[in-house]
Amino acid sequence: MNIFSFPLPYLIHALLMIAASIFFAGGWYLARYKKKRSWWLKGHRVLNSLGFVVAVTAFTVIFGFKIYLASGHFSGIHSIVGIAALLLFSITPLPATVFKKKRDIHRLHPWFGYLALLTAAAAVTLGFLYINGII
Repeated sequence: MNIFSFPLPYLIHALLMIAASIFFAGGWYLARYKKKRSWWLKGHRVLNSLGFVVAVTAFTVIFGFKIYLASGHFSGIHSIVGIAALLLFSITPLPATVFKKKRDIHRLHPWFGYLALLTAAAAVTLGFLYINGII
């Protein structure tokens, strides 16, 4: 199936989600491999914040299109996993804001991030399967 045969909002949604995934992966990379650099935390926050804003924008585009079509709202597996990923990304910063002890932050925050990244990767994969008519 030709990707350009899909309605424009689907393409915008897909491109924005790919961009968000790149931002999130960059944020993870800085936290994982660049902690010895003085700027890693600022970069981590900036990239993840950009990723979140782009992901929310992508969700808003597809949500608005679904309302316009008056179609079934988010009943497929891609939609459910995608919403779960967005929710996980939204709560990932909580350990850093709720807990005051660095030990507690370092125990919880990375696992929220890993789970959010894995869920997002599953959503992207399911999106590609959906586009290709496999699911």
